Amino acid sequence: MIETQNLSRKFVSGKTALDALIDVNLEVEEGELVALVGPSGSGKSTLLNLIGGLDYPTEGSIFINKKDISLYRDKELSAYRNSKVGFIFQEFNLEPFLTVKKNILLPSYFSQNGKNRGEMEKEADKLIEEVELSAKKHNKVYELSGGQKQRTAIARAFINRPKIVLADEPTGNLDKESSQKIIELLKEVSEDKLVIMVTHSFDHVKAYATRRIRLFDGEISEDKVLKAQPERSVTPSTLTDGMRFKEQLYLAFKNLISAPKRLGLMIAISLFIVGIFSLAYGSYVQASSMPNQ
Repeated sequence: MIETQNLSRKFVSGKTALDALIDVNLEVEEGELVALVGPSGSGKSTLLNLIGGLDYPTEGSIFINKKDISLYRDKELSAYRNSKVGFIFQEFNLEPFLTVKKNILLPSYFSQNGKNRGEMEKEADKLIEEVELSAKKHNKVYELSGGQKQRTAIARAFINRPKIVLADEPTGNLDKESSQKIIELLKEVSEDKLVIMVTHSFDHVKAYATRRIRLFDGEISEDKVLKAQPERSVTPSTLTDGMRFKEQLYLAFKNLISAPKRLGLMIAISLFIVGIFSLAYGSYVQASSMPNQ
């Protein structure tokens, strides 16, 4: 589902350059709950931001269902984020003076999923029930506990039914009991999604994670499968959903020119076909101009 190839991200400030990620190669699939671990500054959040389309790599590629999103323009990345990715943050990033339901509905205002407002309202109500916040549906966010805020953030991340959920320290501001409930909830939803969770404390998630990827100084130092995933037949989703034909054509052209060998082969084949056609047409014209014997 997700594959990165030689993925690197360098930040430059004046004469100082920082390699946040260096040649990261990994493959993760739907149904996994991946624990992304490592010390502060190891590149965990940078990797999450790149996969989520919040930043561009300095080098390398990010393939989502075989589509290289590192070639996307801002508008294409926005469509990808709004329809394919759900974000959960440590600081919740909720609007404190809006209700639980209105916070959950916010991402749907920017989505191109084809659902009308009434359908999205029903979807929000269903999610509120799933995260056990029905009694708080009309409460303002500032009235909630930390655990309730994070459950609201999880429901908001799921409103567009994404296949990829990226969680950056989702239990960092919660007590032990609330943290456990949040991780259980994330495990529950990972049955038909890919969940990648950044955490400083692997002990909290080891009972639920299917895989552990450890980063150190921007490089993968460990990639360990903890629980084997059953074989499944997955129909790849189309990341160009919601894009105009012109944008899809542009993306196809960018993919073509990004592979010089493929481009050279296409040009050679085209020239060969044109050459054959020219010879055949020339012979036809010559034969037609000859007098009948």
